[in-house]
Amino acid sequence: MAIEQMREVAKRGGRPRKFNSPTDLINAFEKYCRWAKENPMVVTDRSTKKFKAELVDNKVRQTPGAAETSQATVERPLTIDGFCAHAGISNWTQMKANYAERPGFMSIFACIERAIKDQQSAGGLIGIYDSSLTARIAGLADKKEVTLEGDLSVDSKVTYKSFMPHSDEQSTADK
Repeated sequence: MAIEQMREVAKRGGRPRKFNSPTDLINAFEKYCRWAKENPMVVTDRSTKKFKAELVDNKVRQTPGAAETSQATVERPLTIDGFCAHAGISNWTQMKANYAERPGFMSIFACIERAIKDQQSAGGLIGIYDSSLTARIAGLADKKEVTLEGDLSVDSKVTYKSFMPHSDEQSTADK
């Protein structure tokens, strides 16, 4: 970028905003939702039967099983990162901070985050998505906090002699 162009951008206060109004942000999110619905994900499941049992001469004979592959189409999960990539947003948190002072935007950000969290939670509950991963992304995973109380004392004497291959003298720490 030439110096004149950089000065012109600096006079304007930076690059133009991506969303001029809360409605523009809503429209971008609705466009992302439509795209996600129209572009489901294909999941390939490869299950292997460990053994195949056959009855031969009144004896059960086990042979290694064959792999079975199946494909299923599942709804694409909505994510903040997916929305950002679709809408050309480089950093969601920074964008929220930049738009915080503008009227109407913070409530739209909250609605978008709530809609994404709801879609992920519902998908996890009914088994479309892995429920433990969905809970972790949404911050709902069980967390255990362990608090230890008491004193800890370490009493040791360090000898530097063993670390110094060519020195026969003891360090001042040993004396």
